[in-house]
Amino acid sequence: MNDICYKKVEAFAGKRQVLVFVHSRNETAKTVRAIRDTPCERHIGSFPKGRQCKSGWGNLPTRTVIVKGTAIYNPEKGAWNELSPLDVMQMLGRAGRPRYDTYGEGIILTRHSEQQYYLSVMNEQLPIESRFVSKLADQLNAEIVLGTVQNAREACTWLGYTYLYIHMLQNLVLYGLMADAIERDKTLEE
Repeated sequence: MNDICYKKVEAFAGKRQVLVFVHSRNETAKTVRAIRDTPCERHIGSFPKGRQCKSGWGNLPTRTVIVKGTAIYNPEKGAWNELSPLDVMQMLGRAGRPRYDTYGEGIILTRHSEQQYYLSVMNEQLPIESRFVSKLADQLNAEIVLGTVQNAREACTWLGYTYLYIHMLQNLVLYGLMADAIERDKTLEE
């Protein structure tokens, strides 16, 4: 990925700003060294004078965004996970900010096996689902502590305001509610 990242950065060097996202401090340092040292290793010129590599933290506007690698390590699961579509879209959203530029370009460097997944994400063919359900009990407990929910009826009303509830109604099958809806309809017909 360092070679591909270098080629992409080299294509824009001296022309426009490029922001490269990596997923650890260690990988940031490796990427900067690779971009800096590759011209010397190939005995070619270096990047234009006055250009500096800076660390990818902060709210920097840029014309081009490169997401270098899409797998991140999840220590809780002890496994590598792909970036969520929301994370990818947020990173790519740095390219071509309306106030600063009229055009933006996003480049995702990933494994070949994940290429179709990210193409689908970029073409909005994969639904972005709420993770709220995994923290529903914590959120409801917080509302109870705040005093905004004091009984089961208020809990149901509160849940009805959430995006999760609205999205569940629109996607019964996805949330496993279709069988419940069919059973309820059969009961009503009888």
